[in-house]
Amino acid sequence: MPAASGPDADSRPIHLLGVGAQKAGTTWVQRYLAQAPECEPGFDAEYTIFDCLDTPEHTVTRSLIFERARAELDAVESATPTHPNNLLRLAMMADQRVYYDYFADLSRRPGIRMTLDVTPNYALLPLRRYRQIRHEFAVRGVRAVALFVMRDPVERIWSQVRMNQQRGKRRNPRSEIELVRERYRRPTVEARTRYEHTIERLDEVFAADVHYEFSERLFTEKALRRLCDAAGVTYRPTDTADRANPSPKHESLPDDVVAEIVAHYRATYLAVQERFGIEDLSALWPSARLLD
Repeated sequence: MPAASGPDADSRPIHLLGVGAQKAGTTWVQRYLAQAPECEPGFDAEYTIFDCLDTPEHTVTRSLIFERARAELDAVESATPTHPNNLLRLAMMADQRVYYDYFADLSRRPGIRMTLDVTPNYALLPLRRYRQIRHEFAVRGVRAVALFVMRDPVERIWSQVRMNQQRGKRRNPRSEIELVRERYRRPTVEARTRYEHTIERLDEVFAADVHYEFSERLFTEKALRRLCDAAGVTYRPTDTADRANPSPKHESLPDDVVAEIVAHYRATYLAVQERFGIEDLSALWPSARLLD
């Protein structure tokens, strides 16, 4: 969405809320935007505030934040130098006004036009939370803009499985193909792949202040210019070959597995095709060739 111009232009600073999707290039997007001279990203890339509050599955993340905050408190008590970021994060979770005030204050710094929080799990947030985020920034004179990047559902799921295998303390002895076939129906995987549900909530709350993109065309000048326009920063050429967390090369999934996943997520493919007016979805998402 290009920045407005003229006497009625919206001159408010922007808080860009990156809501996912997981494994769709959001880490690269965050790093690219954070380097813009007009951007102040704050102390982290993924703040993981609202997902920890609203999604029960993130008990591990909450526990990790508490553990790190306790370590920082211990350092303060012993007069040991520390960077109390997790104390601040914990304060944001305890009172969300701290989150909104923090970014509103950052946006008032000279030359800053945009603040940034790219947390892929925000795609799971309920409607009421999106409404709160929009409202709380508005009353502070900040325009909340949502960013949602989507990826071929089959590739997104497979990339998630491979990431979990690589990061897990114990590698599952089964093949990655077997794991994909087992996990694509899991609620935690499905919630991150049913893009139509996130789109519906974002459209209702953010209206024109939501920017959609597809990871398959993200690393192009045209897409990056659109992204910078939406974020309110100046486009900068960059080396798109230097991507964060790139997926390793892998063999192709068998067509029968792809067809099984596509059939399960058929409503997602059709909803995206209709919402964005894509005539040939398979040109963007190769797995769509197996739609019946």
